[in-house]
This record gives sequence, structure tokens and C-alpha cells, in this order.
Amino acid sequence: MNDAMVCGGVPASGGPAADHSSLADSLDAEGLLALLSYEKSHGNRGPIVQALTERLAAVRSGTEPAGPLGDQLPSSLVE
Repeated sequence: MNDAMVCGGVPASGGPAADHSSLADSLDAEGLLALLSYEKSHGNRGPIVQALTERLAAVRSGTEPAGPLGDQLPSSLVE
């Protein structure tokens, strides 16, 4: 895999995690756990794992998801 490859519009590597926070902002705790699990078993990019972990903590403490993510979710995360 090279830097040009993407998954669901998110670059496979490089770039700050904050660039992709809007994707995670739409997920509830269950969705964040699924995405975090996927990231850890595939790219395991430190900044992404950290951002997802921080977002999960915020959601668990009462922060509401920002809105529906809908068709932007990778099919591997949709049941």
C-alpha cells in the first residue's frame, strides 16, 4: 500500500488525524469502536488511533454525534 491509496476517502497514511475528524464526528460509540478496531488491525496509525480514542471518550461522556455518516462508511463497517 502506498500513500496515494485511500479507504473511504481517508488517506492510507500521512496527514494529521484532525483532517479526518469529521468522519468520526458522525459516529456513535458503537461505530467508533468498530472503526477503532478496524484501524488497529489494519493501518494502526498512531494519530488516527489517538483521535478515535479521544472522540470515543467524548461520546461516552455525553457528546452527541454530529450527524449521519450514511454512505461514507466503508462497506466492511456496515452490517
